[in-house]
Amino acid sequence: MTTPEAKQLYEVFHTPIVYHPGGWEDTLPPDIKDRVIIERLLLVAKGEWDRATDAEVICYLYTASLAAPLSGDWTEIYLYMMAQWKPQVRDAVEVPQQISPWQCSQLQDLKRRMRESQKRRKKARR
Repeated sequence: MTTPEAKQLYEVFHTPIVYHPGGWEDTLPPDIKDRVIIERLLLVAKGEWDRATDAEVICYLYTASLAAPLSGDWTEIYLYMMAQWKPQVRDAVEVPQQISPWQCSQLQDLKRRMRESQKRRKKARR
């Protein structure tokens, strides 16, 4: 018999990352995929795994940016998040110091939608 905690830990390691359609997921650097697991574990420990992690959003926006140009707002969100993960990005390109409240709400909405997509996929596999 498995405990809810064991089940949740299993999901941390086996829930697929949501990528933007287009086939670019194989080009992601491996260290961002590792970061997904770490951030999921941190959210589970806080009882907050009701949304995608920052690393998962980076994976999604990375693949989206290769499939089609991002809008100005999503470009700023992506650069801001990349600079949080890899501070050396700030040395290479101009990165916003913070994102606007509207961009923040868009980011939080994307995180919720990504997590819901993961849950739907899990349900469909059953």
